[in-house]
Amino acid sequence: MTQPPQNPGSDPWGQPSGSSSANSGYDPQDWSQASYEAPAPGYGGAAPAPQYTAAPLPPGGPAPQASQGGGKGKLWALIGCGGCGVLAVLLVIILVIVIALSGLGSTDEDPEPIAVGTSEGEVVHGTSEDPLPMGTTLPVAVDGGTLEVTLGEVTWDATAALQEVSPSLTPAEAGNQYILVTVDYTYHGSGETDPAWDSSISFTAADGQAYVMAPAVTENSILDVATLTDGQSTVWDVAFEIPADAVGTGSFEVFSLDDFEEPSFYVSAV
Repeated sequence: MTQPPQNPGSDPWGQPSGSSSANSGYDPQDWSQASYEAPAPGYGGAAPAPQYTAAPLPPGGPAPQASQGGGKGKLWALIGCGGCGVLAVLLVIILVIVIALSGLGSTDEDPEPIAVGTSEGEVVHGTSEDPLPMGTTLPVAVDGGTLEVTLGEVTWDATAALQEVSPSLTPAEAGNQYILVTVDYTYHGSGETDPAWDSSISFTAADGQAYVMAPAVTENSILDVATLTDGQSTVWDVAFEIPADAVGTGSFEVFSLDDFEEPSFYVSAV
């Protein structure tokens, strides 16, 4: 067995000759330091008191930090076109969580129909029992202006349409089925708005049970919903999973995610 040098002057810690320190020759940073070095000037030959010091920096200064830039470009490079559907599903799931935390727009019983303003063009919000007619343009209040929301006709059996867009569609639970509604948005106001994050939609069955949007990839998905400035429009196909016995009934609740004090709108699904 190879022994360390026997000259006491070569042992900076003053260990007895023939016995090495437990840490002798150990280099945790892998900087190839010699196992036995002469003591630095000024240390003397006596064994120093135990010291707790920070690990030495590598030659040339602090270790390089990971690059912070280019994150967005790298993200899309990793995702690629094949991952767009997965990203769309994740975004819808996040949005569903936001909607759930908002209490689906209201925690109270459905209010009586509310008229906003007293002019000839007053706005009526409707209720789930007495919704506005399908196709009514709903002026939803958002930060900076008004988002006009118009729901089109409902596709009551949308499974085939959704599978055409996403063959990996998760089947609806037993007794349920997918429905699909196309929603048109137009913004009027200052700045900009993102319809998918500044407003939301849920389906309310005839029994009053509400259903949030399903995490399904659609032809016009959440990834296609543009950020709007004054006068601009966009389209979003929104999917819901509802009980089969709720098909052909109910209404849609449309509400602002910017102003929870604003009453919800209800528009007929049929």
